[in-house]
Amino acid sequence: MDKRGEPGTNSPGLGADIHGLASEPTKIDPDLRMAPGERRRVAILFVELQDLYSWSEVLKHDELNRVLDRIYTVFSGIVASFGGSVARTAEGILLALFGNRSASEMDGQRAVRASLGMFEKLHQINRYLSNRQIQLDIKAGVHIGMVA
Repeated sequence: MDKRGEPGTNSPGLGADIHGLASEPTKIDPDLRMAPGERRRVAILFVELQDLYSWSEVLKHDELNRVLDRIYTVFSGIVASFGGSVARTAEGILLALFGNRSASEMDGQRAVRASLGMFEKLHQINRYLSNRQIQLDIKAGVHIGMVA
């Protein structure tokens, strides 16, 4: 990532290199935990994958988990390219933190740019999903504030 908060050129794709990932919710990174009484200013990016219940009518359980793993991997790469950390993925939700390791005035802007990167990636993801007769849409929100 450059000084303006722009992502690098290594943009995550949907290639075969992300097969075989676990379908369980991600574990919270120990580096994201804070000491008792510690407070930090962070930007929190919340992303919700829409209409997943309708996907379960089309896809078998193991195939649904593989598709979700690919989407989470792509989105996690986008978050990382803007200097964020994915705190949790589960049940159609991705929660990412910006500024949790070292705060910057740009944390909110980087979280918004990461969400825009995800929206830009939807076309490629939906092209991948089209042969499964499903489509991805997302909702995203950013909150900036103190956490304890």
